[in-house]
Amino acid sequence: MEVLLWEWEETRAEFFNCESMCKFLDEIGRRDVILYCQLIPQRIHFKPGVEYSQYWRNVAEPEEVAFRLHMAVFADNPSVGGLWSVMIAISGNKDIKMLNKVVKGYVVCPVRSIAIGQGEDMNLTINIKSQGWSLKGTPRTVVLPHAQLQILTDNQDFVCHKEVTILHEESNKYQFQAQIVASLGEREVKFSVHGDFKLYEDNSTNGEPIYELHSPKAKSKWLPVSKRLKLCQMLDWNIPLGNNWKMMVEKIGLDFQALKQIEEVSYKEGRSPTELLLQDWEARQPTHFTQDNLYRVLDQLERKDVIMDCGLRLSSSLDNPLTNSSPAFNATLRPDSLPF
Repeated sequence: MEVLLWEWEETRAEFFNCESMCKFLDEIGRRDVILYCQLIPQRIHFKPGVEYSQYWRNVAEPEEVAFRLHMAVFADNPSVGGLWSVMIAISGNKDIKMLNKVVKGYVVCPVRSIAIGQGEDMNLTINIKSQGWSLKGTPRTVVLPHAQLQILTDNQDFVCHKEVTILHEESNKYQFQAQIVASLGEREVKFSVHGDFKLYEDNSTNGEPIYELHSPKAKSKWLPVSKRLKLCQMLDWNIPLGNNWKMMVEKIGLDFQALKQIEEVSYKEGRSPTELLLQDWEARQPTHFTQDNLYRVLDQLERKDVIMDCGLRLSSSLDNPLTNSSPAFNATLRPDSLPF
């Protein structure tokens, strides 16, 4: 492959660019390579009549990228009526295993890449959206100066971690939801933290709650096998941008133990993690497992490529909602507007 690239650059240098590379990879059906290598064209026409502007997840990019960091969220098992430690880890290294050695606990929000602009500081804000919980001894906003962020990229073995202590004040409330927002200038990267405290109420499992995956009695007809397979194929890949099935777990609002269980079952049984997630979502919340909600979740993931390739549309939209959106339509894409 390396010889081929050298030959291409040597003989046809005028076509050896990001736009041509993306077009050729798309023609052979390898968008996974485009996503994994973060090849981001400015404007490409892959299909007749469709303009792929901002085609991949690059809206949170500064005009001039100084360096990239990788951010993830870990946590221990929460306790009903007690304290819960949530750790925010930031590093120049994207290896989740390396981060997990430094920051102990379960993965709550998988690693995703964040672009840092020239001179930009990072503001970390913790927003608790559920009643019955509060921050204990933890400031709501923390500022990480640009110089400190620069150290992380220069020394990739170093991990900056911020501990958030959450107090469960009302033991009769179980559904926890919070948002960790990394602000960089006018740009924001949001991490959703969900916890079902009912899973941790019974201590008979020695502190290891088991999230039981469910399967629906019959699969929805609005998502036929061909679209389902395409959806799974495009979301199964682990990509640096992080907007795959793992982030979808966050957006749907499942407890972080669901992520762990899906990974284990997928590895042991050789099944698609996206398919396991779709089945569990459909079985637990059949009235909410709709084409509209799937569309909205994928839009929040900024995966318009999946929406287009799977032919998903909002039932209330007569025209293409990707190119003809309205303020009312955009308002439906707010995380707090989802019914689950």
